[in-house]
Amino acid sequence: MSFYRSNILPWLVEKGCGVDVLSAKRQEIVPLASGTVLDLGIGTGLNCQFLDKTKIDRLIGVDPCANSLVMAAKAAARHQLPLEAIRCGGEAMPIADASVDTVLLTYTLCTVPDLDAVLREIDRVLRPAGRILFLEHVCAPTARLNRWQGRLQGVWGRLFGGCQLRRDPQKAFVAAGYSMDHFLQEKVPGTLPPMAWQQTGIASKSA
Repeated sequence: MSFYRSNILPWLVEKGCGVDVLSAKRQEIVPLASGTVLDLGIGTGLNCQFLDKTKIDRLIGVDPCANSLVMAAKAAARHQLPLEAIRCGGEAMPIADASVDTVLLTYTLCTVPDLDAVLREIDRVLRPAGRILFLEHVCAPTARLNRWQGRLQGVWGRLFGGCQLRRDPQKAFVAAGYSMDHFLQEKVPGTLPPMAWQQTGIASKSA
């Protein structure tokens, strides 16, 4: 991992993804996490302040960046959460089959190199009655902004750890066999235009 990705990018993500408008979006979905919770792409631990400790039996945080995990551990400690930090990508996680009640994804799927592999791993570790709580910025439904996302992708990806601007998580979940218990796609005011369109949802394994 380059010096930029391991030392500078975590601080950029901390500041950029910790702004008030995105924190408000996190507050809509993160407190619903319960049981054994896997915060996949925990980053610097921005979700910790919104987790409901009374609902959580175990908290696992996965991220490929060591410095991000150090920051996440500090955030968890501030909020009295016993974090089990694991340094790895989401494509192959040292977590037992069917051992997780809630997978928490907040601005994560945009950066994973192999989305299909990550979805297979989520399916492996998630219990049959488990849920995926997700909050992600997505491809714009308007043609003009969608084109601009495509034009910006090269520079944007290099600056923000490979972040993809035009992914569609809800479509990917449905294709992987999940049903939507809750879903909202909206343009969020006060965000950077390339990531203004966002999805919030709860996915579960289809019967």
